[in-house]
Amino acid sequence: MITLIAAAGENNELGKLGYGNNALWDLPDDYQRFKELTYGHPVIMGRRTFGTLTDILTGRLNIILTRNPDFVAIGAETAQTMQQAIDRAKQENPDIFIIGGGEVFKLGIGLADRIELTRVHSKFPDANTFFPEFSEKDWRLEKSIEHPTDDRHKYSFSFQTWVRK
Repeated sequence: MITLIAAAGENNELGKLGYGNNALWDLPDDYQRFKELTYGHPVIMGRRTFGTLTDILTGRLNIILTRNPDFVAIGAETAQTMQQAIDRAKQENPDIFIIGGGEVFKLGIGLADRIELTRVHSKFPDANTFFPEFSEKDWRLEKSIEHPTDDRHKYSFSFQTWVRK
């Protein structure tokens, strides 16, 4: 099973590419859910997404999708195509997570069986990278769990599970 996992604003905003912190929000419960869902499974990410991490994601095979054949990421593997990344991931575990960024999600959405989406209930006009559009004619909302704002979460959000029809 191939799953896209992301947090996106109301207009599918993922983040702001550039120097420094590209995060638009801080949602500790989303980070915890991400870890719980992906731990023990291969994760596929783009080079820029990998660059936002402080280290590899432990307990997971990290596969970095990059066009640069000379790119090296200590503790991770690289692939030059999505198919190479998926083939390598399947050798480890048939349940694969694609974790971003925007361009990698675009490559993966046609291959995915499921989307685990944290929908952040706000709009972020500074965003410049986005989750791809998807249609309810192709996807069914299987579950949605609402999370209000609180002392640890500035924005309300929903944990949504979408499955391909």
